[in-house]
Amino acid sequence: MAEQEDSYDAIDCTEIATEILNHARAIVTARVYELSRAAS
Repeated sequence: MAEQEDSYDAIDCTEIATEILNHARAIVTARVYELSRAAS
C-alpha cells in the first residue's frame, strides 16, 4: 500500500510543479509581450 501512496504523492508533486511552470510561463510570456510592445 505504501508504494501506491508514494505514487500518488509523486503525481501530486508533478501536478503542482506543472502548475508552477504554467504560471511562470504565463508571467514570462506577458513580460516578453510588454517588452516587445515597448520596443516598437
